Amino acid sequence: GESRTAAGGRGGRAERGRGARGLGGAGVHAGPLRLVVDIGGDPDAVSANIALYTPRFGEPVQPGFTASGLLRAFEARYEYRITDYSGKVLVDDFGMASLGTSDFWGTFDMRIDAVPESGGTLQILLRSPKDGSVMESVEVPISR
Repeated sequence: GESRTAAGGRGGRAERGRGARGLGGAGVHAGPLRLVVDIGGDPDAVSANIALYTPRFGEPVQPGFTASGLLRAFEARYEYRITDYSGKVLVDDFGMASLGTSDFWGTFDMRIDAVPESGGTLQILLRSPKDGSVMESVEVPISR
């Protein structure tokens, strides 16, 4: 049958039961997706598979700040680490991006309460699914 667009115009023929596959697509993604055009950033905060957008390089932060960005990771898993300037690890944890094991970048967004009094670094890491070694990481300095 013939379909109509939301504006009342005529659309193409609708074929029952064929969905996106019948139109040559791989399927329909049920969740929201964002199209992001990355024009770069600080070289320490962007790598081949990680783009840390907040906090920005050198931006003062307070406990409870948000760290966010995009990444491509095996099964959407990434790790993050907060260290003070002496190198002491204060936080060593992991998070899950919105997408994983894909050509598409997933978003990540996390609240971080630990901010060293004297400053330190926030590091985002991706580990090898084969041996657990660090494959890639980015880091930015953080201070109050």
